[in-house]
Amino acid sequence: MTEDLKTFQKRIARVDPDFNPTIWRKWQRRPRRKIHIPLARTALCMVLLYGTVTVTKVVMIKELGPQGYEAKVAQLASGTDGSRIAAKLLRRDPIINYVEGNFL
Repeated sequence: MTEDLKTFQKRIARVDPDFNPTIWRKWQRRPRRKIHIPLARTALCMVLLYGTVTVTKVVMIKELGPQGYEAKVAQLASGTDGSRIAAKLLRRDPIINYVEGNFL
């Protein structure tokens, strides 16, 4: 407990002798350390983005078939800047090859 909290509780005890904070209030008021993990939020966002893109690739391969998927990626690669970025995100990687070989 900090010194300020101790003096506050002493003052409250003088004003109200029946004052007795519950365990819940004591737990809420306890001093806490902030847990700081550098780049944790950024890493989590990147993992979620990669997972979302991977699921999108799997669904597209399942719906279009392998040749249709490759044709779609080639069509995107020949488009505007945004389409080329999408084509780079949708190109095959080792995880997609593994999923396609074992599960699709």
